[in-house]
Amino acid sequence: MTIHLSGQREQLILSLLQAGKFASADAVIDEALRLIEQRYQEPGQGEEPAGRSEAGGISRTVRQLDNLKRLGRKLDAMPTAVVADGLSNRDHDRILYGP
Repeated sequence: MTIHLSGQREQLILSLLQAGKFASADAVIDEALRLIEQRYQEPGQGEEPAGRSEAGGISRTVRQLDNLKRLGRKLDAMPTAVVADGLSNRDHDRILYGP
């Protein structure tokens, strides 16, 4: 299969790679597809679609928080790269988003 990306999408992937968020372009695509699969999972496959009931909405929120925690742990475990200003990616994140 051949995939054609717009210049903007290609730049996004390159910036994620340069920031050290992913090891390869394939890893970026894999994560994107995993998120799409999670979002559009068919009803009856173990999860209730968001918005169908209050319990489903709460369940979705809990899953999202768990995913964010896992992502945070993965990012914390990644090696940091020093940028030209002497600050690491993690330092930049803390400046922008807080501790």
